[in-house]
Amino acid sequence: RAFAGVLTAPSPPWRLAGPSACGMAAATWADHDTNGRLTRALNDARALLDGDDDDDASVGSSGLSVILPAPAAAEPHFMVVRRFLLRHIGWVYAIQETLLLLMIGVSANLLAFLLDHLIEALVMGRAAAAQAEGSFLPSYAVWTGSALVLCALSAMVVQFIGPASAGSGIPQMKSVLGGMRMHNYLSLRTMVAKMLSLVLALAGGLSVGKEGPYVHITSCAAACLTRLPGFRRLGQDEALRQQMLSAACAAGVAATFGAPVGGVLFSIEVTSTYYSVQHLWKSLFASVCGALVFRGMRDTGSLGQGFRKTDFGDMDQLLHNGEIYAFALLGCVCGLVGAGFVHATSSLISLVRELRVALAQRRTRHRYVHHSHPLLPPARRQVASRIEALLGFDVLAPLRGDCSSATALEALLSRYGYTLVVAFTSAMLTFPFGFFRSPPQEVINELFRPNSFDMAARWANPSLTANLAIYVVCKFVFTCIAVGCPISCGVFTPVFLIGAAGGRLFGELLNDITPVDVQITAGGYAVVGAAALAAGVTRTVSTSVIVFELTGQLSHMLPVLVAVLLAYGVGNACNTSIYDTMMTLNKLPYIQPLKPHHASSRCAHDVMDATLKPLCVPCTFADAHRLLLESEALEFALVDAGGALLGAVPRAYLDLQIEHILCSSDGGRKRPAPLLDKIATKMTEA
Repeated sequence: RAFAGVLTAPSPPWRLAGPSACGMAAATWADHDTNGRLTRALNDARALLDGDDDDDASVGSSGLSVILPAPAAAEPHFMVVRRFLLRHIGWVYAIQETLLLLMIGVSANLLAFLLDHLIEALVMGRAAAAQAEGSFLPSYAVWTGSALVLCALSAMVVQFIGPASAGSGIPQMKSVLGGMRMHNYLSLRTMVAKMLSLVLALAGGLSVGKEGPYVHITSCAAACLTRLPGFRRLGQDEALRQQMLSAACAAGVAATFGAPVGGVLFSIEVTSTYYSVQHLWKSLFASVCGALVFRGMRDTGSLGQGFRKTDFGDMDQLLHNGEIYAFALLGCVCGLVGAGFVHATSSLISLVRELRVALAQRRTRHRYVHHSHPLLPPARRQVASRIEALLGFDVLAPLRGDCSSATALEALLSRYGYTLVVAFTSAMLTFPFGFFRSPPQEVINELFRPNSFDMAARWANPSLTANLAIYVVCKFVFTCIAVGCPISCGVFTPVFLIGAAGGRLFGELLNDITPVDVQITAGGYAVVGAAALAAGVTRTVSTSVIVFELTGQLSHMLPVLVAVLLAYGVGNACNTSIYDTMMTLNKLPYIQPLKPHHASSRCAHDVMDATLKPLCVPCTFADAHRLLLESEALEFALVDAGGALLGAVPRAYLDLQIEHILCSSDGGRKRPAPLLDKIATKMTEA
């Protein structure tokens, strides 16, 4: 079919199916040179891969029905390639899908590698500029000022380049995979805005994660790849498009930590209510291809040694010395903390939105009162209105003498005001503590280490326990308030760090109260705490698999699984996951799981009304009129002579037909109802 329109030689003459005009067009077409035929052949091959070809193999590019002769000896390779493609079209499509999955996995890790380098360069530039000032106050001012500038730019990128790039991305992808088409959500513009906003936010020091944005970025890249020539068939077919997007979500998760299996399982849990098994191998293939790129590129350069493998001792004695109960207690605590995190985040976002609405209504009423006394000329007032729409608060309030607390609160809760407040608070509290300025990979490596901390490190002053407690509390608060910013942000990485620090704190405290002869591995509690708190917030059990792939060990598999399952159950008993909560707050539609109901055990005759009278077919209009007089139902069932259900007819339609009959008097003779019989006939045939 791809090369059906290629004419191999002007002789022998072509036999055309069609009028003489078609023959003249085909004769003119046959006079084209070899280069033109080659171009047309390539275009037809591309149309075949894009799914635009017709089923009739004899229809060429011009739309004429041509009966092809045997291939000429001058150009046999065109027809050979055509026959090969038609004979192996299934293999061609399979290679096309495999190539796209490979490109998705590779592009996910290339983009993640690029973003990590940009973030590292900006953070190092901020640190170098702060250290160059020498004394504490100038360094503090430079550090805080750079954070304000970068975070303001992050919010500006979202507002002016891609408004759909705000937030995590996982709740929106769950709606997309559920069948919802969101405008410009998977466009190239949104992907660029997501990348820039994420880089600026992380470089500015906000406590946000990368996993959710990476899922969104990779999905945008997959959608852009399906628009390329040769892959458009995969973007036009809804089922194949869903499979490619599902694979992109898995590749995006795997690109964060280099965990292909955990990435696939995590993407299934957070983006799907009901999962199609045929997506699994494609998601795993894309994640594995990306993991190979991850290992190859991260082993070279400053980001290569991001996550070190752990070396915990034998944990076979956990059941005998009772330490497994400590891990179970840690899992329950992480489930409660995770539920508290979800509740605090959703409550804060709801409160900020309600305050913004109330303050906007107050501003509207205030503007209506002062409308008769304009303070600026019309041209300047129009400019001020545009600035007010961009910033989100009344910029003319100080000129009118309105300096009330409500006006100040409106400015602080606006798009840029809230972002700057969060950035300033984070920079002000993180600058004195060096461990807040450490990269997440370095913090995880220090918390996961099996031996004790180096007391000369950043965690030693004033004490290890106090620093761990400060880190857990501040990171919890910073993450809750940062998630509400109108920027590109995720929650998995900060929650993972909070769980690791909390688990390490739990292990250090347990080590202090246990006898000396009992050996407690505090790093193992950090691993368990990280997986359990992430499970308590996201309500996924795949975090345990991600931890196994990160640490490279299975000796702590039992305590991790116990803690994760307990955190999952305790969290579900309190509220929903952070992603489902965000979907509810943003009013995003998605397929909700079916809940058990008492009606599932009832039969149809238990809820049917046996007193309703049907309309038997064949019938007359007199029968229909009698039925309308006897019943007040809005719809009547159509049944045959044996009582089998054929369909239904509305009452309004019967009224209309009877009124038409009464208006055209015909001696009162009963007429058959041809339309009802026609409906019944069609229903019977169906």
